[in-house]
Amino acid sequence: MSDKRIKIAIKKSGRLTEHSTSLLQKCGLIFSHAKDQLIGYGENMPFDLMFVRDDDIPDLIQDNLCQIGIVGLNVAMEKQIGMEDAKKGCAYTIEQTLDFGQCLLAFAYPEDSGYSAIEQLEGKTIATSYPFIVSKYIDEKS
Repeated sequence: MSDKRIKIAIKKSGRLTEHSTSLLQKCGLIFSHAKDQLIGYGENMPFDLMFVRDDDIPDLIQDNLCQIGIVGLNVAMEKQIGMEDAKKGCAYTIEQTLDFGQCLLAFAYPEDSGYSAIEQLEGKTIATSYPFIVSKYIDEKS
């Protein structure tokens, strides 16, 4: 792969993969990609598609290993907030939300727990894959 080729990272499998490849095709990008390959090659422009784990996409952009990534807003925000909390500069911008994916994050707890307001969760242990987003949300609401 030449350094002059644009590298685009997308999720390697699942609904976001189908939506992402469809979007790229609608933009006029033609590429070859076998189902079991992790790289697809642009046929009409100098670009490569990297099929990776969605959690890795922000890091690939941060480390300048790809120039564009299509990833869930939840994943991008979690990494971005985490870097800000660690006082590291974030080397990417969430440029545009797309009309697919629509992740929803929600708090769930037993009905008889006595919780009635988000402030009551402050200082509690919360099981989540998105600790930075949850912490920021609780801080903003408290």
